[in-house]
Amino acid sequence: MNVFKEGIMKKVIFVVSFALILVSGLMPWNCLAGQFDASAIPGGAFCLKIHPKVFVTSARFDDSGKAVNLIHVSQLSYVDNQFELYYGITNSLMAGALLPVGYIRESYAAEESSCITKVKNPWIIIKHQFWSEVVLAASSLRVKLPITEIEPQEGLDMDDKQVDIYPVYYFDWQMSLLPAYIYGQIGYKYRMESKDQIKPSDELKLLVETGYAIVPGIVRMFTISDYTKFFGGEINGVKDELSEGYLYTIAAGVRFRLGRDFMVEVLTNATPFGRNQSRGIGGHVGIKYVLGA
Repeated sequence: MNVFKEGIMKKVIFVVSFALILVSGLMPWNCLAGQFDASAIPGGAFCLKIHPKVFVTSARFDDSGKAVNLIHVSQLSYVDNQFELYYGITNSLMAGALLPVGYIRESYAAEESSCITKVKNPWIIIKHQFWSEVVLAASSLRVKLPITEIEPQEGLDMDDKQVDIYPVYYFDWQMSLLPAYIYGQIGYKYRMESKDQIKPSDELKLLVETGYAIVPGIVRMFTISDYTKFFGGEINGVKDELSEGYLYTIAAGVRFRLGRDFMVEVLTNATPFGRNQSRGIGGHVGIKYVLGA
């Protein structure tokens, strides 16, 4: 009899736990801590995002896709501290600005190094969530203002000298039967010609993120596949062949929801394939806080 009751109790606990996982997993997070997402903030609210990114490289992919060592330095470390502030104009429309602060460290074979820290060019952003049923869908337009100039370091472009126009579309689908989701992003960064007649390559960006709630409503694990195609670069009106290429990035991370309006994520990434781009490893920490929601 006791064995029978114990068996029933285990089944009841299993069924209740499974139901709670499904229900909790379907709780809308409605925000990501990283740079892009399909969410919107309430009208009248402010949203602060901070996401420092680190990238370390000692090699580049050449024109054939083969990794070759950097010529002038043994290692290049790049930190991109990004600060974003948004204001909710309505429940589906928000506007804001992004201010990046770049830091680069060059290491040489003789155990010497040099560092550069500089405020990079700001971005003005407007974003509209145009669909919120089953699948969240949004679009944004970002415009970079060329206020400052930072020269490339060993081909790693910290910033440049021209206006960039960057429309992006975002799609976020929360599965109905599992505490899992799929997020997609597609964008095209059009880079205009600078005053010294150099036009960096345009960038076509495709990203897919998949995630699962390991602690429903609180902790999610996720993986990212990110592909960027570079093309259309010119110098003095002549096509720059060496600026054309691609970069494939893979990443994995964990996202924590520490309150209704506070989220943190940590991820690590690597660039296993590419052409005419830097090969390396990196990661970032993302923090998002909504005030006045």
